[in-house]
Amino acid sequence: MNLVESFWFYDPVEDRLLRQCRGGREETPLTPLQHRLVAYMAERNRAEGGVYLMCDRAELIAAVWGDEPDHGPQDLAYLLCGRRGRGSWRWPLPASSL
Repeated sequence: MNLVESFWFYDPVEDRLLRQCRGGREETPLTPLQHRLVAYMAERNRAEGGVYLMCDRAELIAAVWGDEPDHGPQDLAYLLCGRRGRGSWRWPLPASSL
């Protein structure tokens, strides 16, 4: 499946990340921290009127862990990639597509 055949979207009402493809919609299971990250990125996009945007690592780390100490880029990388290889889950497109 290529990017033209499917797209990702976040449903803020039901707090779900979904992939729309020719065969219908699939929900993507997220851990609580992954959910927090996706919800933050989706809200940023909505606040900017759907304009493509980029979030830097420090901003994403703060969005996920707040004031908790000792979290850095490696924690963010694990959050993004930690579930690869478990089922069909792959990290979706950049924040701008959520």
